Amino acid sequence: MGIETFRAGDNVTGARGVSSLKDAEMNWTDITREWPRSFRGLKDRFPHSDETEISQMPRQTAAIAEHLARHHDLTPLEAEEELKDWLFVQSLARQASELEAG
Repeated sequence: MGIETFRAGDNVTGARGVSSLKDAEMNWTDITREWPRSFRGLKDRFPHSDETEISQMPRQTAAIAEHLARHHDLTPLEAEEELKDWLFVQSLARQASELEAG
């Protein structure tokens, strides 16, 4: 499974173990659609990210994970897992926000 799209029922393996995304859906397109806000959240989680470098990169998860690995002393696999975890948290926040509004 790549990290481009998460769907309900997908499994995400990360620092906290395997988590089921039964009630959450996060699509990378949602992140890129709101990129300035999303980047602020990404920067909060990954403070050594270079805003200038990321802003010039293609908004693809593989490129972002590679950047995170270089700037945060992570292996490529660790960076991918950390990015998955961040996406999962973003999906939960979005879902909570929709429930409050709805």
